[in-house]
Amino acid sequence: MEIITKVPTYSDGEVDREFMREIKNGFNLEQADEKRRTSIAAKEAEALRGKTHPVLGKCVATIPARDFFRLTAKYGHDQVHSKEFLKYYNKKFPSMSPTRFKIMSLDTRTYAELLSQIKAKFGVSGLSESEEAMVLPLVNARSYEAYQGSQNWPRYLVSGQPRSVNARQVISRTQDGLQVSGAGTEGVNGLYEVIGTYNGSPAYSLVEYSPSYYLRSDAISFFIRPGGGRYLAPGSNIYAIRKNASGFWEFIDGTSFDDTEATVLYSNLNGEMPYDGIWDQIDGLLPNPLVFDLYDISEFLRIHQRPSFVNLSSAEFDFYVTQEGAHLMNTQPSGTKVAYVTYKKDFKEFTALSDDIPREWFYFIAGTVYSDLLRMQGRTEQAQLEQDLAQNYISNEMERVNNLNNSNLIRRFSTHLSRQKR
Repeated sequence: MEIITKVPTYSDGEVDREFMREIKNGFNLEQADEKRRTSIAAKEAEALRGKTHPVLGKCVATIPARDFFRLTAKYGHDQVHSKEFLKYYNKKFPSMSPTRFKIMSLDTRTYAELLSQIKAKFGVSGLSESEEAMVLPLVNARSYEAYQGSQNWPRYLVSGQPRSVNARQVISRTQDGLQVSGAGTEGVNGLYEVIGTYNGSPAYSLVEYSPSYYLRSDAISFFIRPGGGRYLAPGSNIYAIRKNASGFWEFIDGTSFDDTEATVLYSNLNGEMPYDGIWDQIDGLLPNPLVFDLYDISEFLRIHQRPSFVNLSSAEFDFYVTQEGAHLMNTQPSGTKVAYVTYKKDFKEFTALSDDIPREWFYFIAGTVYSDLLRMQGRTEQAQLEQDLAQNYISNEMERVNNLNNSNLIRRFSTHLSRQKR
């Protein structure tokens, strides 16, 4: 056995050269691994090109898993899943983009533009005073016809929005409240109801068993809060949204909505209402919350027990509808306070000052109103031709929205399993 009595020594130059060689080798290995991951993703993208999954639809991007998780950790889930990012990814990495990302434009037009289009069809600069007075009622009648033509119009379809269930197990068509999602502070997300007034404006509080739900990882174990929400023990703090003395909306964590010592989590400096403007981080965690108004419900489509159309399955409620709202049947668990409703928003009539006429209805409305005016003048044959042309416009738009797979939100497959109350 040889006993080493003197440890080899190296000069600083030798150590530096060895260190640099190790860095270069590691960099080369990382480049090779990145090339391999990219090649795998590109092959998968090529296999998906031109294909449509019966449930998921068309694949618009294939991202190497390691890169996806790194991007999500750096920029956040919402940013990586945004349409802006996907469009950028399509342009930057066409080999890993089986289908170019496209989304139906939700642009709007004004009533003044619609009126000009109708006048242009007559070939005159103006209509008579009596004819122009008839246009607005005809516009609303034809708009409602388009609205009733499909359950899938993206601007009117709301999926899985939390709504309060009253003691009679009824979900009302209208509710004064807010939906909060996307906040980094645990438990903030959910349904907020009006509970009082603060500084002259309504104050909102998170519902006791709110629809906020989240997964927590602990030693590779996953947990879901009972009831899909946050349980507030007696005496515990609440989350609330209120307007402070400076006129700014704020999220607070306190003993009550008017707690002057409450911790401010997020603040909105430019929103007239909580769902306007942009929220900024104060003492809360990123990402900042997204706040949505609760719309009036025209048509109840589906009602789930827990957050629907996300990562976990959720049992559905059977229900029937009356003037009072949707009556839930055989609710389990009993005493349900929140349910998740997929619905069609109510139709609001337009005025002469409207600037929110759906672009996808624009030419249909203009053509059919023009045909209605022609019939009033006794020009029935020409009116029918214009009616047929306008119908082609709306038929093409309906085909587009049906191809967006929105039917997956409103269709329920009824089996003995899906109808169980578990």
